[in-house]
Amino acid sequence: MPELISAIIAGVVFYIIGAFWYSPLLFGKQWMKLSGIKPVQMSKEGVWKSYLGGFLASLITAIVLWLVITGIGISSILESMKMAVFLWIGFIAATSLNNVIWGGKKVQLYILENGYYLAGMLAMSAIIAF
Repeated sequence: MPELISAIIAGVVFYIIGAFWYSPLLFGKQWMKLSGIKPVQMSKEGVWKSYLGGFLASLITAIVLWLVITGIGISSILESMKMAVFLWIGFIAATSLNNVIWGGKKVQLYILENGYYLAGMLAMSAIIAF
């Protein structure tokens, strides 16, 4: 599915993965504790802006991933997923490590957040190459 629609679908799936990942069903409570966020903050009016921003970020990530995968001619799901792992290591995991090194972010929070990004990148790359 090399068309741009695959990137849009991938972006929606990435957002849905995030909704589950950060829900109380999976890691939401742990993430809030590690981030120092109180449940009251998550229910304030205007939180929809955060949801909209997260959705737009998911779409942008998916479109850029689509451009990379299709731009270099990857057509198999396995090769697409390998590329996603390399991009995750180089541009997400490595750069966000600075938040631990310099910003004092907890290692557990780094692992939790980067696990989401890796899962999302793998899912998006599989959809794009499908």
